[in-house]
Amino acid sequence: MKRTIIALDYFDRFKCIGGDCPRTCCNGWKVIIDNDTYEKYLKCNNEVTDITKESIRIVDGEYTVKMKENGDCPFLTEDGLCCVQKNMGVSYLSETCDLFPRVLFDYKNFVTASLSIACPEVTNKLVHEKKKYNIEYYLSAEDATEEDDVWIGLFKLLLEILQYDRYSFNTRFRLVISILGVIDNIKADEDKVKEFVKLFDDKQIFIQQMNVNDLKDSQIQKYMLFLCRSFADNIKVSNCGNLYIYKYIAEYLFSLDVDNINGEVKAKTQSMNRYEYIFEKYMCAFIHRHFFPMVVLNDFMTKIRVMVYSYNFYRLVCFAMLEKKEFSLDGFAEVIYSMDRDFEHTYASGLAELGLFNPNASIEDLLGLI
Repeated sequence: MKRTIIALDYFDRFKCIGGDCPRTCCNGWKVIIDNDTYEKYLKCNNEVTDITKESIRIVDGEYTVKMKENGDCPFLTEDGLCCVQKNMGVSYLSETCDLFPRVLFDYKNFVTASLSIACPEVTNKLVHEKKKYNIEYYLSAEDATEEDDVWIGLFKLLLEILQYDRYSFNTRFRLVISILGVIDNIKADEDKVKEFVKLFDDKQIFIQQMNVNDLKDSQIQKYMLFLCRSFADNIKVSNCGNLYIYKYIAEYLFSLDVDNINGEVKAKTQSMNRYEYIFEKYMCAFIHRHFFPMVVLNDFMTKIRVMVYSYNFYRLVCFAMLEKKEFSLDGFAEVIYSMDRDFEHTYASGLAELGLFNPNASIEDLLGLI
């Protein structure tokens, strides 16, 4: 089949750092082994075969790895490497382990190829490198032709807006959320979606909509103060069963002196501007990873809410780290990949458990939080 591949520019160049990873993907996750890999492991006649017989069970009709009591994969060695790869080579890895953190999603004649920011190495690149989130579009066959698809046009528009750095990220993000709110109402009619997206070909309309969503610094500071107070009123830390997330809440967010924070808001909000590129690239990565499932799986509004509430959580942590004079790129990267690792498939419910997510929030409600 002829396909257009929509890939992050370093998708093919990504390399796992193995034992140097600060939080291995070989711990804490459910791992499914495909049938062919299972049969292959049984024939290795070494420790791989022994572990397979001892630790792989059929659960809900699938070969599933039984993790150790500490959450480690039984194939994980003391030096943080996979014994399958060490003994047999990369070609022996299961489909699940060979693919991660790469994420592929099929849609019509397209395949999106993104990298999960639940991976520390991926997130470290996102946080430490200030270059743009570059997408490459290429064809899987020489004689293929790119289909004129309405959703590809919208996808490109959203990424263009998010990276149009003549305006603050807050402005760009507000416009993206406003656009997605419109799309949620007309998504059943692709002709209307295409017509709406085409409006932004007119640069005057593009700039006009940026200006409509452009807030004054004083308004942004007001929202930041509101977020701090809202967090203090709503957080349900007793529901936080995740030690990594609890660490950031306890270490940074609970340290905020909300009642006496007014004088800090202006300075810290301005300090956050230098890290706008992180929020920009995070949201580009989020849209790249989730946009087409949003279209296909009909969870558009839920994902829009997740975008806003996760953005606000990261803003709050960034603000608190700056307020404590403990901000570091490595530390902030750890916050991001830990959140995405533990909430990647349950972001809405995870944030809701913390009291940081309103499942009924409208677009107007969400814009009031940005």
